Amino acid sequence: MTITLGIKRKISYQSLREKLYVAPIKGVKTGCPSHQQMKRAIKSLAREGIIEIRSTAKNLIVKCLLADPHPVLENETGEEQHRTSKTQNIVPSKATYEIPYQTPIPSDTTCHDEHLQKKFEEFWQSYPLPSYKSHAWEQFKKINPDNASFKRLILSLQKQINDPQQFKYDKKNSNWPYPSVWLEQRYWE
Repeated sequence: MTITLGIKRKISYQSLREKLYVAPIKGVKTGCPSHQQMKRAIKSLAREGIIEIRSTAKNLIVKCLLADPHPVLENETGEEQHRTSKTQNIVPSKATYEIPYQTPIPSDTTCHDEHLQKKFEEFWQSYPLPSYKSHAWEQFKKINPDNASFKRLILSLQKQINDPQQFKYDKKNSNWPYPSVWLEQRYWE
């Protein structure tokens, strides 16, 4: 289930800025984020797949893709009265204090994930234009390189960085693909 915001109750970048106001703190830049910062933040959330922007010319409408799938059962107007009557009738039971049992993750899997994460971080530090880390991480997990493949990947990356024929790289202009694309297209093979 997804939740769409901004249809019944209008939202705007200004209202979001006001909600994100940071009270003055000595030595810290505080206040509201600028309009441009809010737009960039919303677009970044959309790029990462957390929200979907469905705005019209006048209204900001956002579809929350990671919203809680359980609908709210309480009515907003009588919510407080309903809550107090519920809490007065509750008798604590032993079941409410029990923590549900979760099967422990085998240590081999945890060790493998940590090892894979370390390899990815090394790749990430080496890549000339790191961006969209979560997408790159997903591609890296799909490849799941062993030690030999990882060495080949890093050596190929270093060779491409040093070879001007491969991809042009300078701080102003670059033809380097995004890390996730570089991994998916297997430029390292």
